[in-house]
Amino acid sequence: MSSSYFDSDDRYSRNVLYYHYLGANSKEVQEKISKSNVTIIGCGGIGNHISYLLATSGVGTISIVDSDIIEINNLTRQVLFSEEDVNSLKIDILERELLKRNSELNVKKVNLEIKHKDDLSKIEKSDLFIVSADTPFELIRWVNDYCFEKKQPYLNVGYINDISVIGPFVIPGETACFNCSKIVPDYVCDDELQDNLTTINSDFKAATFPSVNGVAASYAFGDVMKFLGGYGEILSKNRRIGIHSRKIKIETQEIPKNERCNICGLQPK
Repeated sequence: MSSSYFDSDDRYSRNVLYYHYLGANSKEVQEKISKSNVTIIGCGGIGNHISYLLATSGVGTISIVDSDIIEINNLTRQVLFSEEDVNSLKIDILERELLKRNSELNVKKVNLEIKHKDDLSKIEKSDLFIVSADTPFELIRWVNDYCFEKKQPYLNVGYINDISVIGPFVIPGETACFNCSKIVPDYVCDDELQDNLTTINSDFKAATFPSVNGVAASYAFGDVMKFLGGYGEILSKNRRIGIHSRKIKIETQEIPKNERCNICGLQPK
């Protein structure tokens, strides 16, 4: 690395060393990151963690999408909120806290509850959508369909009980999509059963734990930076990664591109 570029007093100097370690042109990587625009859909535990990491690493613009207010039970894992913030909009407090950490950041707030696929059209296109919201149940399929229509890259980040889940990282025209493989089972039911399921799911609360959220966000952050900075291998392309916390185990679920997929199979490369 050129000693004329590296400055130990620069706020991003340690990140710069990491990019150099991976064989990238550190200056070019940081310049790309500073010009990048990322959208985070869901400002809960994962959204808090990953927005903090992106903001402090110099991402130029972050759009935060949510309509929820902060509740006292959020504070165990939504690390940028405090007791005095309870009953405030998540996006308002998140904007405040991110700007405390990087005043050069451009934050765009989108107060939006996504109830239908068409609601996604209210979100501006960006370099990357990070989907960290876990409701409604159909959200990831709506995002997948919408992003292929609009050629919008996205990354799904979440958890299943004790498992931090990262991926797939979807780049329309290049990778497989969420629909290419049976990642989750489909279900078909009549209207009455669907109404009952909707009622049950509306009161369902998934188990969540701070470390599970944090691991998912941190691991995903590595792939996000590679994509934005144009260096290294994106590990969650064409796969979903599961990191267990009850035991030492990492597993992957491969998602090969399905040429017969009715969402992306006919997409031009």
